[in-house]
Amino acid sequence: MKKILAMIGAVCLILTACSSVKNEPAETTGEAETSSVAEAETTASEGEHTEAETSETEAEETADVSSDDGEQEIGEEEDRIYTAKELLGALNYIDQIGGGNITKDEEKTADVDGRQFAKVLSEFANTSDLDGYMHMNLTDNLINSRYSGILGGDEPYYTNIDGELYGYVTAKGCGFNWIEEDYYPVVELKDSADDNYTITTKFDDYGAETEMEVKIVRDNGYWKIDSISYGGNTY
Repeated sequence: MKKILAMIGAVCLILTACSSVKNEPAETTGEAETSSVAEAETTASEGEHTEAETSETEAEETADVSSDDGEQEIGEEEDRIYTAKELLGALNYIDQIGGGNITKDEEKTADVDGRQFAKVLSEFANTSDLDGYMHMNLTDNLINSRYSGILGGDEPYYTNIDGELYGYVTAKGCGFNWIEEDYYPVVELKDSADDNYTITTKFDDYGAETEMEVKIVRDNGYWKIDSISYGGNTY
């Protein structure tokens, strides 16, 4: 009897062990499925987050580029207006020179072909200096059209005498009394291209406010005034 009971107990132990071994894979599979689902959800979440960050970064970069382009255009416009104001100052000075309105030493004079000249007291030592200043600010087109008589022609207004600059003693209406703001001519940009642009400005023309259109071009690496138009005339 004892042997029978022992045999029954052994069989029960074996059956219990087998049942335990068979159940373990089922529990492991369940954990694996749960882990896979969690990993998939995490990956999807990370993917959505990455896409959102990428879109946001691209949007910021696009905004930055647009902002830079806008700032560049504004900066270029301001530079051109500033250059125009500087050139208008030179134009006024050259126009005054053409009219004889430049400081001279009236006690140091010379007669040239019946015309009286006086030594010029300015930054120009000779005709070469004056010519260089004119060509630095004006194109040949405007010089030939309006200011050719300053240094050219049969009776130039300025000449060298003993290596120094002398000017014809005369005076006539000249110069442009610009309508100013903060000591500079008021300038508006009318149109603009890579190698030229046009501005408008105004000056006091003997009591009448007159508008002038000025074309500025790139010439030999420098911005210069190429033509001016006002009062129905173009030079």
